[in-house]
Amino acid sequence: MKKQVLFKLIPVFIITIFLFSMGACTGETKAPPPPKAQTIKIGAILPLTGNLAFFGENGKNAITLLEKEINASNEGKKIEIKIYDSKSTPKDGLTAYKKMLFDGIKYCYVSLDPIAKSILPHIEKDGVTMFVCSVDNEIAKSSPNVFRLYYGFKEQTEAQIELIKEMNPKKLKLFIINVAHAIKYANIIKEKLTNADGSTTPILETYQPITKDFKDPITKLLADSPDVLVLSDYGQSFPAIFKELRTKKNLPKLVCGLGMLNVRPNDYPLYENVIFTVPEYLVNLQENSFYKKYMAAYEKNPHYEAFYAYDSLNTLYLALKNTDQTTTAVADYLLKNTFTGTSQSQIKFDENGDLQVSIKLQAFENGKTKPYQPK
Repeated sequence: MKKQVLFKLIPVFIITIFLFSMGACTGETKAPPPPKAQTIKIGAILPLTGNLAFFGENGKNAITLLEKEINASNEGKKIEIKIYDSKSTPKDGLTAYKKMLFDGIKYCYVSLDPIAKSILPHIEKDGVTMFVCSVDNEIAKSSPNVFRLYYGFKEQTEAQIELIKEMNPKKLKLFIINVAHAIKYANIIKEKLTNADGSTTPILETYQPITKDFKDPITKLLADSPDVLVLSDYGQSFPAIFKELRTKKNLPKLVCGLGMLNVRPNDYPLYENVIFTVPEYLVNLQENSFYKKYMAAYEKNPHYEAFYAYDSLNTLYLALKNTDQTTTAVADYLLKNTFTGTSQSQIKFDENGDLQVSIKLQAFENGKTKPYQPK
């Protein structure tokens, strides 16, 4: 009797289970919550204090903009960029790097050559991928884990050499800021443009970064009437140099190599008939979308550090977002792909992980800039 009752109840139990399952399929029960978005963590080692804090301020501001943009999007993966203070010294930069490792971060952006080079010997052992803002075109060759995204002294020098060849000077003088990398590339110009018969031998004159009065150096520079002058700076001393040059008559042709075109429009008349070799982003700077965003957020001009910090971290984020985040996979992704940038329209690395820098020739005419077309 009991068995008969039990067998009669079994179909009822099965039907109940079936109906419950149907209810789940038709959405009558609550779906489980979606998984939380993965957060990609990246470190940034910047000089927030010390004598180079200006660079760190620009980098930090750019990072803040990038974080807000990525985290406001609906792409599923968020970003957290933790900033460490290098205090503008290699020793403190290495300490900052060790703190970053302690926090479990293996991907980073590092500003300034001395800081990056103090960290460089450790990254492969530690399994770290490092983006650097470095003037050294050779640094990316030192490790498959290093990528350099910065403007190109080498590329500007190459463009400048071709431009000077076109001018065919008999007397060439170079007026170069006395810092190591500027002198390095000035010597390349001397080597490439010295004729075998000695008919053209470029003369290199240097000035100190702190120089304010250029009266005597300019008088010396123009003493034997050179055909072409090559000047190099980051832009800060250009107004003072050109104000003094404009007091002279019968000026030679002027070429500004390694030049920064983010000069004040009020100074444009100083550069009349001057040709600049410049990174792409400095052409029509006020129309650059990142420039506009930065100005709106901070009400000040972004320094070049801001452009390269933004592009470096955004590019690294994209590599981490689209790979399994191993150092090999990240490196492979970065080398094989082209990215949209703010410092130049396309970010592309060579086989060493060095940015393929886009250089433009710009001339000043009637208080405006325009592309220079070789004759």
